Amino acid sequence: MTMHTKIGSDVVANGRDYARPRRPTVVICMDGSEPAYIEAASAKGLTPNPRSWS
Repeated sequence: MTMHTKIGSDVVANGRDYARPRRPTVVICMDGSEPAYIEAASAKGLTPNPRSWS
């Protein structure tokens, strides 16, 4: 079995079962970035605003 496997209507990841979300879901991983770059871009309005997507 691989780390991420789809089985029927559920999702299995790392040996745990998860129900599929009822609505589309976006996951954003910002690992390994210098926080100052994100803060500067955000201050200029250059970063996505997930709250405005709904």
